[in-house]
Amino acid sequence: IIYICKHIFKAPPYFYLMNQLETKRQIIHASGLLISFYILWAGWKLSVITMSLILVSTALISETHKRGINIPLMSLVLDNCERPDVIEERPAKGALLFFVGSMASLILFKNNLNIVSASIIILAMGDSVSTLIGKKFGKHKIPYNKMKSIEGSFSGFVFALLGAQIFVKFPIAIIGAFSAMFAESLPISIDDNISIPIISGMIMTIALFLL
Repeated sequence: IIYICKHIFKAPPYFYLMNQLETKRQIIHASGLLISFYILWAGWKLSVITMSLILVSTALISETHKRGINIPLMSLVLDNCERPDVIEERPAKGALLFFVGSMASLILFKNNLNIVSASIIILAMGDSVSTLIGKKFGKHKIPYNKMKSIEGSFSGFVFALLGAQIFVKFPIAIIGAFSAMFAESLPISIDDNISIPIISGMIMTIALFLL
């Protein structure tokens, strides 16, 4: 990411020190790519059980923190990596929705775990990179959504493609990454954590059938 920002977007060397909160949030978001590898290793049944436990645990942590009850380590992470407005509304909201989207992909595309893993890593890598690059260096706005930038979407596409091609063939990875970043750029109310894995998984499934 640093290389791309420095050599393509001509960012100053101190760019990664700016807006540290958002950087920390997106690093945590990107770490969700580990789920993709876990799913292939564990198989469908164990993955569903694990994801269910993670979802329940995250929801409990979120509600507990919102009530002002300190949770060792987790409260520290939330206080240092979450935006104040999100803490007031729903702590760990992004993580909750990430796991909901991952679970949805796991259920919808259970017959092909490679598609599941590809859709989740697209969410983890593509969404996080597009947000970081878009907020810091997005100068050219997408015509149909002024909140998004061409720089952010393109960077997200590149990293989504790099991740997806680990699990599916390159042509399928291109289609999946493109559909995900297109979905991410749309001015719709559905959260990216939900729309990206579902739409990219669906498009890759169709492409796999047709190609």
